[in-house]
Amino acid sequence: MYSTNKHLPRIRRDVAIFAKKYGIRKASRHYGYAVSAIHKWTRVLDKMGHHPIPTKSSRPHSHPHTTDESIVKKIVDKRIEVRRSAEVVHEHLRREGTAVSLATVKRTLDRKNLLNKRSPWKRYHPPVERPYPTKAGDLVEIDTIHTMQSKKVRMYTFVLIDVYSRWIYAKSYQRINAKTSLSLLPYYAGFCLSGIMTIVYAFIQNKKNDVIKPLRVEFMIKLIQAILLKWEV
Repeated sequence: MYSTNKHLPRIRRDVAIFAKKYGIRKASRHYGYAVSAIHKWTRVLDKMGHHPIPTKSSRPHSHPHTTDESIVKKIVDKRIEVRRSAEVVHEHLRREGTAVSLATVKRTLDRKNLLNKRSPWKRYHPPVERPYPTKAGDLVEIDTIHTMQSKKVRMYTFVLIDVYSRWIYAKSYQRINAKTSLSLLPYYAGFCLSGIMTIVYAFIQNKKNDVIKPLRVEFMIKLIQAILLKWEV
């Protein structure tokens, strides 16, 4: 019978050693265990030596409602193909006509070690209240998506959204780096006057910075373009 008693492995070993020395039936009468159980323990003792005999798992070897192997293979293959989360894998399987629940997909991927678990050493960041914009330019969200032009070539699209006015600007680049991100500042400044003053003040404060210096002319040109694009002058 399965038990969580942590001392049982050592007791099984002692019973098996006693049975080897004085006989299985005498060990059964002395310790109160069945003869068949002691006989199994002695065979295990012959294989692993005088070590505690661990308790076997009570997990069943089979189940009548277990997931079919063909469905498990589809889940694993689709996860390797799309390299996305369990929800995305489940949606792809649903569109292909495979009837399987999301819980089954998650459980299968977890059993196959195909899920990225949260690291226990990851620093906790408490949630911050979302700022409430009262005018254009108070809160501008930036996101990046990529489109595969071929198997190895990507095109990156930056999207700026002003939460207050819902004005949107998007621009695509062949590469994603700090320079391309910085080139979007003039378009952000086109949302409002406060954004223009903030960025211009940052350039003035860093006038001795050699990295920012060659970007000033380019910034002013793009700033004018952004203002004209915003107000359709």
